Amino acid sequence: MATLKDAEKYYKHKGELEKVVKLKLINSDEIVYGARAVNKQLPAYLRRHTEDWDIATPDDPKDVAREIEQALDKRYGGNFFKVEPAQHKGTYKVISNITGSGVVDVTVMENKIDHRRIGRINYATLDYQLSRIKASLSDSKSKFRHKKDIDTRQRIKIHQKRSSTPKMKAVK
Repeated sequence: MATLKDAEKYYKHKGELEKVVKLKLINSDEIVYGARAVNKQLPAYLRRHTEDWDIATPDDPKDVAREIEQALDKRYGGNFFKVEPAQHKGTYKVISNITGSGVVDVTVMENKIDHRRIGRINYATLDYQLSRIKASLSDSKSKFRHKKDIDTRQRIKIHQKRSSTPKMKAVK
């Protein structure tokens, strides 16, 4: 059980998590997908808050999750994270020992993921995300995420429409 002192230290350094994960991803073969990939490619007003990272890797996902967990523990200065298998086979979660919440999901890359490099990190393309959403919405087992997927699809479509709309020239 975490002490109050550990919890305070965790919350004080919560911003370090993003820095550590990004350092692991720079110039790697891993690909960020899900909400973070969508957010990275949308303007601020269309982004949705997300806490965790979804990462696909061509390597062993357990090893990648452990590397991230160890880097986080080192940065936080203690045993603040752990790795556990997720419900989905081939996926491992890095979990905060303080909150019990997952902070990173690392999954094996089973199929090609269309992606683009932004700031030396690979992010799944919006078209790839739309194809995943389409598959999810046609799967009755994924009903629990349909509302979230419909919202994400709508935000992507707004962005795509705005990006393809010709800009009006200023009249003098």
